Amino acid sequence: MKKKTSLSDIAKALDVSTTLVSLVLNGKAKEHRISQRMCEKVKAKAKELNYVPNHLARGLRTGKTNTLGLIVADIANPFFAKLSRAVEDEADKHGLKVIFGSSDENAEKSAELIRIFQDRQMDGIIVAAAEKTEDQIEELLETKTPVVLVDRYFPDLNVDLVAVDNYQASFNAVEHLVSQGHKRIGMIGIRGDIYHLQKREEGFRDGLKAHGLEENDDWIRFTSSWKEFSEISEQLEHILSSPERPTALFLAKNHLGVGALEYFQNKGIRVPEDMAIVSFDDSETFRLASTPVTAVEQPIEQLGREAVKLVVEKVKGKVENKEYREVFLQTQMLVRESSGPHED
Repeated sequence: MKKKTSLSDIAKALDVSTTLVSLVLNGKAKEHRISQRMCEKVKAKAKELNYVPNHLARGLRTGKTNTLGLIVADIANPFFAKLSRAVEDEADKHGLKVIFGSSDENAEKSAELIRIFQDRQMDGIIVAAAEKTEDQIEELLETKTPVVLVDRYFPDLNVDLVAVDNYQASFNAVEHLVSQGHKRIGMIGIRGDIYHLQKREEGFRDGLKAHGLEENDDWIRFTSSWKEFSEISEQLEHILSSPERPTALFLAKNHLGVGALEYFQNKGIRVPEDMAIVSFDDSETFRLASTPVTAVEQPIEQLGREAVKLVVEKVKGKVENKEYREVFLQTQMLVRESSGPHED
């Protein structure tokens, strides 16, 4: 196996000190008054010799690796794909690289990713937490690792977080449907301990109460997973078979909205004539559907920027680890044809 090029190899080739090479390649040439000509020579020789920096070794020396870890719940979900890009773009502005991991909504996989990120001396970690991972975040905080929760959070945990106001977003969705003349409104959500989904349910129910509308258990249904189309279909079958079915539905997650669209298409149910719908999260599917879907849009780029901002401030020591900040952003309603007016 070919020996990796070291700093001393570059120094020997140029007949300079290893310290000088290290200062140039670590971006400290200017403060040590190393000439631009020498910097160019060092960088050219490093490239010629295929020098690859050992970030872990550098991290042990400096206490910094200039890397952030990002754990999302499901990288295949367009929301998390866009969030990852936003985090990467913002981190790049701070000279930081991002290492990604997807927990797949699995607590054990989340724990393994956290362990790997800690082993690699990440400067900070941003987490869209999976269900039942509160203890993992607590342990991270105990190690004084700068950590920020994004999108998902635990209300009893003192940790930096960036999220949207899920309660108000769902409340607004109900108000929109009411403004369209709908009085029988149902919902499909996901049952579990994920707090932001609980707030969406709470906002939906309070929206009904605020307008004096009925909370009908036959119309408010839950799946155990957003991945199983059969579960979405089962709950839609239940809703549609009720004696007096709703005229509109709120889908509390984008995959539920996509599943509902597929179900309605298969069954010949017209949107919005037979059933109006509003879904949480926008997606390309909603924009391109034969009947474009009204959606609650989250400010994904801003979520990513704010998360990086908070973690960088902790990494740089501008904010003490024991301090924590909460940033809640507002959503907006993208009104399209699927939530059209109800006509008796």
